[in-house]
Amino acid sequence: MNNFRRSSGLALAALLVCLVTPSWAGERVRLLLHTGERLEGRVYDVRNQYLEVHRSLGSKRLAKSDVANWVLVVDPGAEEGPSGLVIVLRGGHEISGKIRFVEETLEWIVDLPAGQARYPENEVLRVIPPSGMTSDDRFTPRKGFDEEIVAAIADVRSADSIRMSRGKLFLENAGYFALRDIQKSIDTDGPNPILRQLSIQERFRVVIPDGIEEILPNLTQELRATRPETRVAVLREALIETGADLYPLLGLMLLDREQPSAVRSFAIDVLGRMHQVRDLLIAYPESEGRAQIAIAIALGDNGVYLGIPTLIDALELPTSEATQTVEGLTVQELAVRRLREYSGETYGFQV
Repeated sequence: MNNFRRSSGLALAALLVCLVTPSWAGERVRLLLHTGERLEGRVYDVRNQYLEVHRSLGSKRLAKSDVANWVLVVDPGAEEGPSGLVIVLRGGHEISGKIRFVEETLEWIVDLPAGQARYPENEVLRVIPPSGMTSDDRFTPRKGFDEEIVAAIADVRSADSIRMSRGKLFLENAGYFALRDIQKSIDTDGPNPILRQLSIQERFRVVIPDGIEEILPNLTQELRATRPETRVAVLREALIETGADLYPLLGLMLLDREQPSAVRSFAIDVLGRMHQVRDLLIAYPESEGRAQIAIAIALGDNGVYLGIPTLIDALELPTSEATQTVEGLTVQELAVRRLREYSGETYGFQV
């Protein structure tokens, strides 16, 4: 009996250590905010414009745009169980080690030095596998994340379609935590269409104005709507509500070649009227065709004549491409008028 009590007491003590001392499975993220504040704990990308920071005193939602820098910290002596799993209880405590799920009893079992701890499935909030992609569709960087990011980017840049798909999936899942390395790869190793689109996709989430979902709860979904008219309508409403806070988002939409022409035209018009020259300058070399002509005109109307060569090229467009513009003129006619305004020349064409 005494041996039984001693064994039970050790198991209970070990269990209590797990419950009242929340380790972060030997890994945590340190955040530096633009305000200078520092936060540390388990950080999740919740796949929109926010991160969630979980600490021993509770959790905090944080706009991605508030973060200046972050670093993954892994304790040198941290040990990982054979499964690599971490379970998070509804109270916020993390448990790692030798963990398995038993289908018959619907329990998570953790093997301890002096016994076992059992957790009914309904007491477990989420499960974090070694990949970092949680059971409730979040992402948190795990031990070995830095090496995985490098490998995923190399996969995307490879000529092997299976590797490319695998790398793209990991980078999509990593979301905000992949953005820094994706951008570094683009800057160092040159452009890549998949990396470019992933960068725009995540930067889009970073620049969405904080708090906008309280006014427009379906903003993110509606900006992915099939009908261009729906996207333009919600952007117009968001612009009324947030004003200048929406300009960075419009600038990103100019860089996204997958956006419909109506959306890009709206963004060019707003940025041009609001004198957001920097966004237009960034988008100009990334654009082509009528979009580049429109940006050249928006820049010229703001006193920046970088796009004059584009307007000269527009004079040579085939008749079939010289369709009506919003000002009731053909592209050629509009280009001639602007060239005369900007340079005093019409290059042999009549208005």
